[in-house]
Amino acid sequence: MNIAPRYDLSPGTELTVNARTVVVNRKTDHGYEAADQASGRVEFLPYVMLARLLKQPGLSLKKPMSVTSAKAQLRLGTYQAVEALPTKQQENGAFKLAICAAIAEIHDAIRQEKDDPDYQLSQRKLDDLELRERIANLASTYFGKKIHVNAPCGGNRLIWQLPKGRKLNEYYNAYLGCVPKSITEAAADPIAALIPLDHLKGNRRRRITWLIRDMMTEAIEHFAREAKEYSVANIHNHLTAELNAVNKKRQANDLPQLQTPSQTTLSLHQKELFSTTEAEIRDKGERAAKSKLGRGSTDIRALMIGELTEIDEVHLSLVVTAKVCGLWEKLGDPEKRALEDADKIIKTRLTLLVMLDVATRMPLAWVISDEPRAEATLALLRMATRDKSKEKIRYGCSGLVADAVGLGMVKTDNGPGLRNAAVKSAVLGAGGVSVDVRVYSPTDKPFIERHFGTLESVLLKLLHGYTGRRPGDLPGYDANKSGVLDIDTLYQLLTCFYIDELPSMRHHGFGMWGRRPAEVYEEVYKTREIFEPMDPDLRRIHLCWEEKVIPTSEGVRVFSGIWFNSPELQQAIEDTQGYDRSRQRQVSVYVDPDNLNEATVVLPRTTAPIRVQLQSSVFADMTVNEVLHLVRAYRKEDPAATEIHEDRLAKVRRERRELLDSIGVEKNLARSYQTRAEIKAKARQVFKGARIIASKGVEGAARAGQITAARPDGKIFDFTGGNGIIEGKVVDPGPKPPHAMNKENMTDEDCETIPPKTAKGAGKKRASAKKPQKPSSPAEPPKEIFGRPVNLKRLE
Repeated sequence: MNIAPRYDLSPGTELTVNARTVVVNRKTDHGYEAADQASGRVEFLPYVMLARLLKQPGLSLKKPMSVTSAKAQLRLGTYQAVEALPTKQQENGAFKLAICAAIAEIHDAIRQEKDDPDYQLSQRKLDDLELRERIANLASTYFGKKIHVNAPCGGNRLIWQLPKGRKLNEYYNAYLGCVPKSITEAAADPIAALIPLDHLKGNRRRRITWLIRDMMTEAIEHFAREAKEYSVANIHNHLTAELNAVNKKRQANDLPQLQTPSQTTLSLHQKELFSTTEAEIRDKGERAAKSKLGRGSTDIRALMIGELTEIDEVHLSLVVTAKVCGLWEKLGDPEKRALEDADKIIKTRLTLLVMLDVATRMPLAWVISDEPRAEATLALLRMATRDKSKEKIRYGCSGLVADAVGLGMVKTDNGPGLRNAAVKSAVLGAGGVSVDVRVYSPTDKPFIERHFGTLESVLLKLLHGYTGRRPGDLPGYDANKSGVLDIDTLYQLLTCFYIDELPSMRHHGFGMWGRRPAEVYEEVYKTREIFEPMDPDLRRIHLCWEEKVIPTSEGVRVFSGIWFNSPELQQAIEDTQGYDRSRQRQVSVYVDPDNLNEATVVLPRTTAPIRVQLQSSVFADMTVNEVLHLVRAYRKEDPAATEIHEDRLAKVRRERRELLDSIGVEKNLARSYQTRAEIKAKARQVFKGARIIASKGVEGAARAGQITAARPDGKIFDFTGGNGIIEGKVVDPGPKPPHAMNKENMTDEDCETIPPKTAKGAGKKRASAKKPQKPSSPAEPPKEIFGRPVNLKRLE
């Protein structure tokens, strides 16, 4: 058991803890008797309680001022510590203290030599040359610089020279006054008694009248109402006009005129009225003042990898070349072919999105986009939550690359590609926390802001096409002509920087203390590990691409040619209580565009998502873009070879058609189609309104198709006996008297198509149609008789 320390606190000592101040009155056997300075209530403070209070941060202990320390503070004026004075005054005080310490040591030595304890040094004794040289040599040792007895002749130099005996005696007496007379008396700071009072020199009285000072204050406050950063000249012009009006009244009353102060006097008076922070608020507003003069961040905000991340986008100060024919995802085949021939090149500036881990300062993801958008931010989140070994192998990097992490707390500002519904829902759905920070406040996300400065100074400034930090920064450099880098090369340089260079650079930020991000990453990886990763299905649902398709027995097809399937998917499709019962046939397929090995399918009326596998092994471990480039390479053909194959196909198909037509003519085969002229002629007869009387069948013969029919119209045919095939020939029945058709007894089955008339008859009919005809009487219906056609011929 430890014994509580008993501190000897003199009465009047003030203890301040948590904005509460108590004053010690007296010391007892078990503690201290103290009184609250605000309320005056007396309380008992045990020794154990005082020991605990002394361990708390923010404790203030103020001892009562002694007579000597009070004299020193009264001598310094408003300053309580010598360290607050200018450096030149402190050095002069150290010079005098060294001289006094040397005189005190020599004085004790002389007393011992003379064996006279009452021996005193006087002004005349201190003027002795031998004693002065002795004092100068010893004082030089204490002071650290050479102190001369006599000023050296010639030259222009700054030296420290020993004063005369009168000054030395004055300094020594002031030094002896700081020595305590008894043990109970506290010693005073000797340098406070010896330091020169240069800060109190000069005329401290104001040299302008109170009336002019009030008018200056009024003019300054008049322009301080708006945060427009008015100049001193604007205030001086306003003050001159006001003084002119006042001087006219004073002249009328035979009073002396007031002199207009200078702009320097006005500026000094303005600085007296407003502090630095107040002046910043007055000129630029409260938000700009917080951004510039606010307190910085000196705390360690994250301890685990992926616990806290910061995302920001920056418009690169770099001009790159982008081939239009390279933007294949947005162009059709005709546009691709046209742009391949034209090979147009445009100059553009891109946007870089970076995700930085706060605990280790390691980059988790980086994406280049033509413009800020939600799709680019989702690609950044996908890169942070997946393995980045593919980029490391592709570009031949050998450094440390961050592993896949889950989404913890993600800080973003109000950039157009960062703060939107798609990104917010994706982060929240993935189990992360989205925090909105202010753009104008650098302390909200200082790590990613500082990173862009390092990126620009280390990498971007060296690249061709660098435009500078601000407009007109490089007046003698043409960035447009020098912009020869393409997007692929720029992404390669950035990937090498984020994998090989940045993790190996020393970082002097708070919490890093000169360590490298790769070293901090490995240390945190061993001690505090990494934030838990995301479930693959959950990651694909919230961060990846969605396709609406209808499943089949082959699975689901996305992007018009990439198939996924699994036994679980087929069972879910045929589930009579689930998808098979739903009216909605389309399902949602979530595909990771960076890895096509697996996908996630969400079916209607199915509780859990289903994981499916890629069916084409040729696309394994490939991205969607790589698959499209591969298929495009397969489909791409030489124009000369295309012409040869197309001519060959046309020739073979033409020869085959000619051969079949010739065989049909030789064998007198009926056509399976009708010509346009035949259709027109037949239509004129059909829509004319006439009907054809069906011919009667031959007695004792069946109609065509009834013999082999399954149900021959209720007739039974006997082929036994003498019955045989009936042979006959159609003969012309001759002219018969016309008779009216009985339309009531006729059926539609008895009607046949009207045969086309000859061209001669049609011509006559058209000619007669030109003449006006009298309308026929409705009582006389048209009378026409149609007989059976004779000598049917094949339609040409």
